[in-house]
Amino acid sequence: MNPDVRPALIDRTLSGGCHFLHFPPVLEAAFEQEIGAERCRQFMRRGLAALVLYNLLLFSDMVLVPDVLADAALVRLGIITPLGLAVLLILRMNPRPMVREGVGAIMTVVTAASIVAIARMSESPYRFDAEHAVVLCIIFATVVQRLRFWYAAATSAGCYLIYNEGLWAVPDLAAVQVLSAQMTLGGVVVLALIGSYNLEREQRLGYLMALRERLRATELEGLTRHDSLTGLLNRRALDQSLATIVEDKRHRHTAVLLLDIDHFKLFNDAVGHQEGDSCIQAVSRLLSSVLRGRPSEAFRYGGEEFLVLLPDSDLRTASAVAERIRRAVDGARMRHPGFGDSRVVTVSVGCAAGQISSLDIARAVIADADAALYRAKHNGRNQVFPSIPALVECDLVEFRDPPKPFAAAANG
Repeated sequence: MNPDVRPALIDRTLSGGCHFLHFPPVLEAAFEQEIGAERCRQFMRRGLAALVLYNLLLFSDMVLVPDVLADAALVRLGIITPLGLAVLLILRMNPRPMVREGVGAIMTVVTAASIVAIARMSESPYRFDAEHAVVLCIIFATVVQRLRFWYAAATSAGCYLIYNEGLWAVPDLAAVQVLSAQMTLGGVVVLALIGSYNLEREQRLGYLMALRERLRATELEGLTRHDSLTGLLNRRALDQSLATIVEDKRHRHTAVLLLDIDHFKLFNDAVGHQEGDSCIQAVSRLLSSVLRGRPSEAFRYGGEEFLVLLPDSDLRTASAVAERIRRAVDGARMRHPGFGDSRVVTVSVGCAAGQISSLDIARAVIADADAALYRAKHNGRNQVFPSIPALVECDLVEFRDPPKPFAAAANG
């Protein structure tokens, strides 16, 4: 969905009533993207049915214009049918709206012209009745095929003019008969166009209302997936992301970073929770800045804890990313009020990685990262565990069974 399609734009368009049957460009593009392919398929199905019906009119030709039956068969089967099949091939390529609607309109007018041409070739006293089939062309274009209103209007006008010209070519028609036929077909055109206009307007208004509801549902979903303080994803979103990874049958290597703000309890005790929230927001912005541009998802995992998922990453890559995050926070030089002016805000980061093929394995990898975070805290804080040098020395891959005192230690 184009990000420029917003509920406010939809509301403005709805308030305008869509009387001219056209949206602002960005909405028109979204509308066409959603319905274009299916509309082409509908055009093809209905067009094929119309071709069959058109050729079945040969039976009426046998009764009304038998003297030109061979010519009628040639026009219907040798000219109009191949043209109709060519139009169906064009529609199969899902052309632009102007082409789609245009070829539909042109084909309908050509079909109407063929009906009048067959009648004009005949000397039958019933040739005038054969021209009435033009009404079917108008009904097909406006009600069955549902051409866009302005195309339907042009098509109906063309069919009416062709029919009218055919009337004057019948020498034995009285003026009152011509007038009656003109008024009858004119009434058909007006009523069919009213129906066409209402159908399209209702379709467009219905699309706008459905789109608005979808956008609102998406926004609501976004709110339920994001942490209100930091804007990062929340625990619910984490569960969904892990489920998506598990459903990916390729089970690629996924790394997990778990980071915690050092001595955050002292920070809150010194200046209060409001300043503590500001600190959490600042760290989340630094985290997002470091991760920008690489495949990753960042979550607020707890009060001052953050979790990062790194798809297609091993432990060595995860440790390198974690070190960049640690340096970014340390380099920001945010004063830690719990230590006066002698300390700055820092983070400790634990890393783990594995092939997450089930939720149990996902929980185990997060537990590994939790244990690694405890080790980073235990070793003095403001560090990554396992660090890159440690990887070189011992090629550590994962941790199991995090120590029980971790939760209390992390709050320190």
